[in-house]
Amino acid sequence: MLNFKQNISSYLAIMFLVLNTWCIQKFSAQENENELEDLISGNKYLNYLLIPDSSASSSLLFFQARYLFMPKSNVLRWGGMHYNFGINISRFFSKKILLGISWNAKIFPGLTKQYFSQDFINDFNYYYNASQPNSNDSLRADILYKGINGLNNYRFRGSAFDNLFISFSPFPQKYGGIMLQFGTSSSYFPIYGKYPTEGLTKDNDPVDVYLAKDYCFELNFKPYKFFSSGREELIGQSWKGFYKYLIICFYYQKFNLQNATFNQQSLTRFVDQKFIDKYSSKNYFGFKIGYGLY
Repeated sequence: MLNFKQNISSYLAIMFLVLNTWCIQKFSAQENENELEDLISGNKYLNYLLIPDSSASSSLLFFQARYLFMPKSNVLRWGGMHYNFGINISRFFSKKILLGISWNAKIFPGLTKQYFSQDFINDFNYYYNASQPNSNDSLRADILYKGINGLNNYRFRGSAFDNLFISFSPFPQKYGGIMLQFGTSSSYFPIYGKYPTEGLTKDNDPVDVYLAKDYCFELNFKPYKFFSSGREELIGQSWKGFYKYLIICFYYQKFNLQNATFNQQSLTRFVDQKFIDKYSSKNYFGFKIGYGLY
């Protein structure tokens, strides 16, 4: 289900992508043109900040587009295409390193299918609480039960998430361009099926399981930068040079159900705390591949 936070993310994503392309690439290609000279008006700091030169190893803005793979055995696993947009705060006083904040977001749930083991389903059914105080909670409990058990064509499919990262790369353009990112994560897992949503969601959106306050860590590197150093210009680059921007990432996330909600209600309303405890504090590992500019 796309909520307000996810809708805002789509606009910010477009804005960061446009700014990144304009500031990093266009400025570099137009360094000697009158248009650029008029823009910076002889401002030395603006020239330093926005126009990369041969000594610059970092950019003010950075961007990544990657696909996440995660084992099917993980309960409520993440996966699919997503984007990372960041601002390099250290660029305001240094051309050499990358140290900033970034936002990693998957806006649309996609088609990632959840595979619940029989043990997980049995545990859920054992701790499931069918007795609810009102009709809406009874409807929620029924949807969750059928979604976990795959009844009546109710199904968990797709995931959406956003991470707020601190990003750091001591050598963005050499030694593999290794970049570390760590921060917090929020995730959404919608349930699809022909069920009534009046009183539960707006515009007939699907209900979802929401996980908050999870922690995650990424180790990114650019294979090409193990064999080459220096900034690569995107403008004028042929499609054969795409490999220069290839990003590979090892991903870790701490899975936790302690703060989980279902349709904005605590998950403990529908399942016993013992189930929450059993399936919390799990270590999830994944692999990402894509491209990036930083």
